[in-house]
Amino acid sequence: MASHSAPRAPGLHTPTQSFSDSMHELTIPRSHLDPNDKKKQKDEMEAAKSRLIDPKFDIRTYPDPLLPRETAPEKFMPQGLTEETEKHLLDVIAKTKAAQS
Repeated sequence: MASHSAPRAPGLHTPTQSFSDSMHELTIPRSHLDPNDKKKQKDEMEAAKSRLIDPKFDIRTYPDPLLPRETAPEKFMPQGLTEETEKHLLDVIAKTKAAQS
């Protein structure tokens, strides 16, 4: 398949002038320098923050994640699993691993 480029539309061309030359045209609008605008920006930021923050959250209700937990191991065991059953299952696992080696 031959590549055939379509004629360019009038007015469309690749710019040849460096874009860094036009930096003097980029200026900060006067509205951003207005002291009353800072108050408006601060109010908008506070409003956005209030939507992001959970007012019911309290860090003191959570334990320190770096400290060891003091919960009973039974809490993490399936219902009906006793220490004897767990010991038996660990023995079976150990024997199976030993047989595979």
